[in-house]
Amino acid sequence: MLNLVIVAQLAATAVMFGAIWIVQLLVYPSFEDVAASVSPDAWRRFHARHTGRITWIVGPAMLVEACAALWLLITLPSQIWVVLNVLGAGLIALVWVVTIIVSSIHHSRLSNEPNLEIAHRLVQWNWVRTIAWTSRLLIVVIMTIQV
Repeated sequence: MLNLVIVAQLAATAVMFGAIWIVQLLVYPSFEDVAASVSPDAWRRFHARHTGRITWIVGPAMLVEACAALWLLITLPSQIWVVLNVLGAGLIALVWVVTIIVSSIHHSRLSNEPNLEIAHRLVQWNWVRTIAWTSRLLIVVIMTIQV
């Protein structure tokens, strides 16, 4: 069971690592470009398609990642595992807090109308999630090697 959870955690974190870098370097910057060049109706359709589609990718990966991290935190009490698990779980908590408190609010505001200032803030705040998931992947790789 341990190996399955470790592999699930690695896979989910790797998916989120790839997704967050694509979002940070391609998707969110395109929000700024599209917001400046389309009508409010076209923007609403564009944004709705983005949020609907990306949720099918990141939603399951985030849930698997969080569940795996929680399971490992509870079941692997040795000192090195505790340190790695607490760091990794803390990064997940940070990502979820930023997602819920910052990103979702920005997305909600953007769903109504194109707004360059909000799109720019979304790009800037997303660096927190990008750095957190990049750091988390490093931790998970170390954990995977330790097994």
